[in-house]
Amino acid sequence: MVRTARRTDRIPWCGWNHRFHPAIQEAKRRFDAGELGRPLFGRGVYGIGARPGMGDEWRSDPAVAAGGHLAEQGIHLVDLYSWMIGDFLEVTAMMQQSLVPMGGMEDSGFVLLRRPDGVVVSVHSSVTQWVNRFDFELFGELGYLRVQELGGSYGVEEFTFGLRDDTGPFSAEVTQFRSADVSSLREWTAFARRVTELTGATRVPEDPMLDAERGAPP
Repeated sequence: MVRTARRTDRIPWCGWNHRFHPAIQEAKRRFDAGELGRPLFGRGVYGIGARPGMGDEWRSDPAVAAGGHLAEQGIHLVDLYSWMIGDFLEVTAMMQQSLVPMGGMEDSGFVLLRRPDGVVVSVHSSVTQWVNRFDFELFGELGYLRVQELGGSYGVEEFTFGLRDDTGPFSAEVTQFRSADVSSLREWTAFARRVTELTGATRVPEDPMLDAERGAPP
């Protein structure tokens, strides 16, 4: 992709729209501010309940899909952890094809990632958990943060932040984001802004969040 972009004078961009969910943005801000301290481990779950006839959909066609469910959904968790706490040195994965016919690709994937300093992150992505679920957790020496669900069929997007307390009741702050899922719109805006920076264009796109919340078409 990079070689093609250079040859055709285009700007490459990977579609990591999950970075633009407001709860994920808040998690990134709090982590970068040092509020968790040194990271200890992460734990992520992302998946859906398989539908009747899913074996006939594009996700189950190896000629179209990038891979099985780990490659299609779980990879977003891998990206989020890499984006937030840095690159990993070691990766161990196990794929499982247990029930849903997906053209020989996995319907469930389990991954362990380890940073050079020993921090371990686990990721599980599956279509056999029978309910849509997104769960991103990161634990540090000072506390923890958690992002649950993504809006829509996943339920209300929620950010939780808790500080470690060794002496008293353990409490946490919870923030819910009830707007529509505009992560893809915000990603397109970020991409357009990047294009304007690199090309010197004068028109910088506005953030579509307000229009989306007001119900205006993107």
